[in-house]
Amino acid sequence: MLVFYVYLLISSGAWSGPPDWKRAATAVTGIGVGTAAALSVLSLLAGLVLHPLQFALVQVYEGYWGTSKTARLMATRRAMRRCRYVEALRDEERDINDHFKEHPELSVPLRHWLMTTHLEAGRVSTLFPKESELFMPTRLGNVLRRYETESGKPYKLNTIQVVPLLALVGQEKDVEYLNDQRGALDLAVRMSVTSLIACAFSIAFLWQDGLWLMISLIPYGLAYLFYRGAVVTAREYGTAIAALILLNRRALYERLGIPKPADTREERLQNEDLQQLLDHKARADLSYEPEPELWWQRLDKRLFEKPDPGAQP
Repeated sequence: MLVFYVYLLISSGAWSGPPDWKRAATAVTGIGVGTAAALSVLSLLAGLVLHPLQFALVQVYEGYWGTSKTARLMATRRAMRRCRYVEALRDEERDINDHFKEHPELSVPLRHWLMTTHLEAGRVSTLFPKESELFMPTRLGNVLRRYETESGKPYKLNTIQVVPLLALVGQEKDVEYLNDQRGALDLAVRMSVTSLIACAFSIAFLWQDGLWLMISLIPYGLAYLFYRGAVVTAREYGTAIAALILLNRRALYERLGIPKPADTREERLQNEDLQQLLDHKARADLSYEPEPELWWQRLDKRLFEKPDPGAQP
């Protein structure tokens, strides 16, 4: 799509003057085998260049912008702005709850208005971490940060560390669901970045052509829509992470050879030591389940066991 869009701009003559879209349409309808092959090769090269950058692109969209003073200042300002926004939503949610308690007899339209506002405020605020210091500068980063910090907390597990292990021992359907959501998130981010690149090409070709420059708003709008789609998909991806931990953590304990806890309290105590092990710390102290004896090992013990003289026959 990106290569074809750039080819359309070049065919219209936009680089040297106002675009001639009739000329571009003629060039597109008359594409020969050689031109089609060249466009295919360029598309493949563009895909090969962007693919290794996938993880870095997602991180940029999350708000990991580096450690320079300017980057940290920008990230902090945007994070605090979002923090104030979420605090206002949560205050509004509490005020509506208090209003319902103080005024139980409300008209139906007003009750509906307040309930809609309450539900929307609660829905949006749940997309952000609970602690203000964990806020990220972007909406996508906040959604992912929330699930990264909350999914493993009930079991005293670090989500980022434990999910790769669970992906190796989890049930196939659970892991497949997680991978599908991750693939959808990567696709949405990749399409957003591709649209921004198309917007940059539009500006480069049309910046001297007056109102034709407005065409660059089309790929820019697509980039924004794909980004919002990535935010929605990130919530589904976070839900898949939480489900993977909930349903497969006992399989991880079994694979590690540690006892399966009897209750959640025992599980949290054991996972404190397990977390030390995952952090590669020497003070980790875990007990392992003994290997079950095979039938021939039990038979061997019985054959060579010395009889007790004082035992009853």
